[in-house]
Amino acid sequence: MQSQQELQEMQLAFAAAIRDPDLDTHFPNVSPEQLAVYRELFWDNLKALLDSACPVARDVLGQDTWNMLLGRFWKEHPASTPEYTRMPFEFADWIAGQNLEDGGLPLWLAELIRWEVAELGAMFAPESKDAPPTGSDISATHIAPSLQLHAFAWPVHRIGKNWQPSSPETTCLACYRTAELDIAFMELTPLGTALLELLLAEPEAGLAGATRQLADAMGTDATALETSMAPFIDDLYERGVLGNTHRKGGMEHSPAIDTSENP
Repeated sequence: MQSQQELQEMQLAFAAAIRDPDLDTHFPNVSPEQLAVYRELFWDNLKALLDSACPVARDVLGQDTWNMLLGRFWKEHPASTPEYTRMPFEFADWIAGQNLEDGGLPLWLAELIRWEVAELGAMFAPESKDAPPTGSDISATHIAPSLQLHAFAWPVHRIGKNWQPSSPETTCLACYRTAELDIAFMELTPLGTALLELLLAEPEAGLAGATRQLADAMGTDATALETSMAPFIDDLYERGVLGNTHRKGGMEHSPAIDTSENP
């Protein structure tokens, strides 16, 4: 009878053999044909998952380069979670740690994959257990738990098979799940991004506190900054990104740009 350690070692070796078809490994009662079936099932399932999670990256790289990249990921990356839906996030983390230039890959690839995976983050984010605060106190600010906020060095939302950037361009993007369970996207100004980052980092400070911190960092008047950002803040309330019964004025055009297309 195998000990627990021996069983664990065999499981790890079997998993490694499934991930890497180049390993010359033999297991009792498992024929090479059976192992090939396991490998095919593993590849087909996880490839389908990452193909659907990162369609733009797949199309831009082409099928051969994409498959090569997935093969390296399977071989090199030991998963830290058994959750199937978390694998795209592990892929994004893995690619962020690769030397893209040495591998002949686009320098913007890691950020593109991070942005594509952000849609899944918004889709699967749990609902907040706390009801949105009500009342007239502007400090009581609720942030949608599905909000995914990113500042990129490249304009990843514009990358496609027919266009790729030749130089960096700082880009601030966000996505979130709507009340209708759709995913909506926003392109933000650096100022709007900074405000949301403060709210996410210190939710207890509230909107008024975050605005004051931002004004102090910029060396400007908090009241003037709040007035200038009112259209943007109103738009966040309208979208459901922020929640509070306190609304400052009517809706106006916002610098946040919504798009229904895949990022």
